[in-house]
Amino acid sequence: QRTSSERFFQAMRQTILDLGSTRTCIIEGRLSDYILRDNPNLIRVLITAPLDERVRIVSTKRHISNIEGKFIVRSKQREREKFYTRFSGGKWNMHMGKDLIVDRSVWGREGCCEIISAAYEYRKAHPLG
Repeated sequence: QRTSSERFFQAMRQTILDLGSTRTCIIEGRLSDYILRDNPNLIRVLITAPLDERVRIVSTKRHISNIEGKFIVRSKQREREKFYTRFSGGKWNMHMGKDLIVDRSVWGREGCCEIISAAYEYRKAHPLG
């Protein structure tokens, strides 16, 4: 008997596999690097920012104090680590195995998308051997 979280993961996994095999797309998180690990077009990207900047973004969006924002950022980070470890069977390391790391505090959301798109276009023109 599968739990609801396992059913959710399987549905999410299938959606990511379908998207990754049928169109050009950017999928943020959701174990997409693990799920699409055999896709030759995969570019493993980490979009990050320094902790203080992530706290500022969360605090501003939610209209809460920096202390509350820091608690939320750290809690979400632990949740992501647990999720990745549970469903990938591996140990999560935020920076390891990435092809590209982009700082959102420098480039913003749109800039990150443009950088990722440029990396994809470069990969298409220069496929890995």
